[in-house]
Amino acid sequence: MNNKIELSGFLKLGSLSVINTIVSKGSFFIINLLLLKILGFELFGNYSLLKNTIDTFIGFVLLGIGSAITIEVAQSNDSRYDLYAIQISGILYILMTSLLVIIASKLFSFSLFGWYSPKLIYEVLFVIVFAISSINNSILYGLQKYKLLIINAIISILPAILMMVYGAKISGYTGALKGYVYYYIIVFFISSYQVFICIKSIDRSPGVNNYKISFDDLIIRFKKLILMSLPLGLAALMVGPVILKSNYMLFNSFNGDKELGVFESLNQWKNIAILIPAALSQVSFPIFAQNINKSKEDKILALKEIGVKVLKINLVIICCLIILVPIIYFILLRGDFEVIKDNYFSLIILLLSTPIITLTNISGYFINGNNKLWIGFFINLIWAVIFLICSYFMITILNYGNFGLSIAYFLSYLALIIFNFLYIKYLK
Repeated sequence: MNNKIELSGFLKLGSLSVINTIVSKGSFFIINLLLLKILGFELFGNYSLLKNTIDTFIGFVLLGIGSAITIEVAQSNDSRYDLYAIQISGILYILMTSLLVIIASKLFSFSLFGWYSPKLIYEVLFVIVFAISSINNSILYGLQKYKLLIINAIISILPAILMMVYGAKISGYTGALKGYVYYYIIVFFISSYQVFICIKSIDRSPGVNNYKISFDDLIIRFKKLILMSLPLGLAALMVGPVILKSNYMLFNSFNGDKELGVFESLNQWKNIAILIPAALSQVSFPIFAQNINKSKEDKILALKEIGVKVLKINLVIICCLIILVPIIYFILLRGDFEVIKDNYFSLIILLLSTPIITLTNISGYFINGNNKLWIGFFINLIWAVIFLICSYFMITILNYGNFGLSIAYFLSYLALIIFNFLYIKYLK
């Protein structure tokens, strides 16, 4: 593998990924501030609860299919036939899981879009639109079309701000939710058009009719996507309940409500510190998937080079935050040095965990990009067990509060990166 060629474009692609992340997440940060001002805390809480419910519901529908499609697209050798087959198989998968999840919701008398309309047809259409939009973005990630993702984010976010803010002024939180749904409909049409243009621009595969996909080939790819998405989906679904359980441990400890509030406040700085490295790390996923047939030495060399590049950026961000956060706390808390003194070590531990998380993300992409998906799942399962044990020991037994939960994060991710690198070392 020519690492110089591969990785000379890494920072360029990474910078585009960072811009896309800032545009999309930054825009919704602004939208949330505007909605909070319009709705107030109580109604904004109702909006957030329903929006998070929708997002969680879509997560169950997708069940890891996004990452599976990114891997398949990256390994498709830019064949128009392969990309059409992958897209159609992904849509069939979405139709199947949408039907199953909607049937389950009806059995439990739960209506996801009941605030919009009691008609089932709207629920079915909205779920499919949300899910296919995610599939389209996964295809664009696999093709490394980050400029198109940025264009998608910019074009769709402007009407989203208008619709969600105007909807909130007219109809309260339900109006804001309608704006959120319409935003995804816009994303659906833009991303579908982008994927169509990308696939159409690829030269036709020699000797293959790119528009007539055999039924047998479609079934094979469909089964493969199901087998790939299962470990990826289980790994993703495992994280939420594990973190929620640790939060409940902290909440039920001595002075738990305050401790959890302090931890969540400090944890936001960890999320800020990891934002840019995570966006950069994401670029490595299709690179590793594309080079699955390269030698182990070449792949590990690429892993090291990418890891070093991202770590340097991560460390600069950490140094800046360690200096700036106390100043920010000093201004916000009007010089309450007791709060800073009592929790500063928790902040440092959380920030020091971000380089480990960065390496964990990159090595995880390396493992999944080499189609070792069940290995990745079981390593993450080990992380979950270690994290819960550390949380119980630090919070319940030692009663270390938010500092204990910070230590649990640090130790569990340290164990995860050790297991990842041990597996990679002995990978054949």
